[in-house]
Amino acid sequence: MLQSSLRTAILMTGNALFGKGLITAGSIASATGAKLLVPYPLTRLQRGAEIPRGDRVQYVLEQGIEQFKEFPQLILVGAQAPVAYFALPQALWTMARERLNITTVVFANRDYAVLKREFSYLGAGSPGPRVAAMFEIGRPDLDWVELAKEMGVPGIKVNSPDAFGEALRAGMEGKGPSLIEVPL
Repeated sequence: MLQSSLRTAILMTGNALFGKGLITAGSIASATGAKLLVPYPLTRLQRGAEIPRGDRVQYVLEQGIEQFKEFPQLILVGAQAPVAYFALPQALWTMARERLNITTVVFANRDYAVLKREFSYLGAGSPGPRVAAMFEIGRPDLDWVELAKEMGVPGIKVNSPDAFGEALRAGMEGKGPSLIEVPL
């Protein structure tokens, strides 16, 4: 992807924003002309004279979409749940309306990991049944392929590494948006 002539952005989160991850991403961006991006609600980012800097992604969906229009290719590094920025229904609809070449991959674990993590920080022990139920994304399970279809984005559910590879290749080579659901 980085060897093509297409303008590319590298959106980094998590541990990729510190130490060797950030230095390596900066070297890759420098060698390929890719643009480094970081999430808007970021609280900590390593700084220094020799440390590469990334532009913050616009927080408002429509502004974020405008920011990404200049990048036919986007690479996510260190993404963790919930990176739903591109899987929100209004984001899917905007991708369809604007015919954006974005392939969204949803790893559907039916779990709200960020809430579990935040609850653990409270030091309140194990959650009771009612609280634990709030950490589940289900009842009913979201059908991401149908949701995408209703928003005008073609989607596919895959159940094997080979099927995922084929779907990802088709999404990257196709014109317009696509969605891949990977049940976990």
